[in-house]
Amino acid sequence: MIDVKVIDGKLYSYNMLVAEEKDNDALMDRICCMLKYDMNNYQREILLRAIEEIKIIKKNTKSA
Repeated sequence: MIDVKVIDGKLYSYNMLVAEEKDNDALMDRICCMLKYDMNNYQREILLRAIEEIKIIKKNTKSA
């Protein structure tokens, strides 16, 4: 499930339960395809950081 708010072509917020993908690039491609939107480098970097944080949280939750 991905909940993304895009206003006037800008990514403002997102809440994600990240499905497993083989790597971050594959996940980014899927997200961009779902959005029908091409992110700039800054937005892509923010989203990649969020994905990494979510993966760490998921990993810690599974091991707890």
